[in-house]
Amino acid sequence: MLLILFLLTITGCSALNCVQIQPAQIYNGNIVYIPGGNGSLQLLPANYNCTYQILPPVNYKTGLYAKVILKNGLRGANDFIIVTDVDGKTTTMNNRTGIGGFPFDYLVFPGAQFLIQVTTKSVLMNSMFSITVEYHNAPIGPTSTLKTGSEMNYFEMATIRDGRNVFSSRTFTDKDSVRVQHSKLIDYTAMFAYATTPVIPEYVDMKTFFSGFTEVLEVVNFNSTGIIMQDLVITSDTCNAYVVDGPPNNSSKVIMDISNATMPKSFDLKYFSVINLDCDFVFGVKSYDN
Repeated sequence: MLLILFLLTITGCSALNCVQIQPAQIYNGNIVYIPGGNGSLQLLPANYNCTYQILPPVNYKTGLYAKVILKNGLRGANDFIIVTDVDGKTTTMNNRTGIGGFPFDYLVFPGAQFLIQVTTKSVLMNSMFSITVEYHNAPIGPTSTLKTGSEMNYFEMATIRDGRNVFSSRTFTDKDSVRVQHSKLIDYTAMFAYATTPVIPEYVDMKTFFSGFTEVLEVVNFNSTGIIMQDLVITSDTCNAYVVDGPPNNSSKVIMDISNATMPKSFDLKYFSVINLDCDFVFGVKSYDN
């Protein structure tokens, strides 16, 4: 009798298959339970391997985002779940992660990809899991054409929040591929940006951390025109760094050599870029005082 019951259990578990979310299930307000049920833990068979794809769609004016709730009820020592998030980062879960079906929550923005791989080994260990996917509207914001040449593309992130939706967006379109490089065609190791404010400067520490390390700081005055650079201190024996009048590309012009600059320096510009090829230095930037 025990043998018969065991075989029945195996047969029932093997009915689980790798069914993906269907297009007809992807609409605002719908909830999809994987592999079924009502969001409670579901039994996994032995020798199971499936990668579930969560793909919230996006079009020109509207999109959907997904709220994903993963419950891990793994029991087998060799069973595992691998989550690949929207940035491509992977996280591996096992029978010591989320014991008892502790829920892990994720948000997947429109047009992104989110993957959950569920794998069990050859011995049935009564491992369990469940995935709940909720779809909600995510309005798509304005679309702008990317500026080219010496014009910088920028916008203030806070302006895309509408106070009502979890996700908001700003879309830039262009037919060319995006590549970060300057007049010497050197790819940058790091790039970051500062928005200036009047009166109180933002201080920046730029360093060459290793041979070949290059970095760019884009400085933008969102409120007016005019940026002041001040308090420059160079701490390296040699300094190969400069300021260009636009984004860091071969259309922008060099307007100041950091190695022999005098401070303070006023730029009658709305934005510029500081390119560090081989130098350790600190400086402050602020908007013109009005």
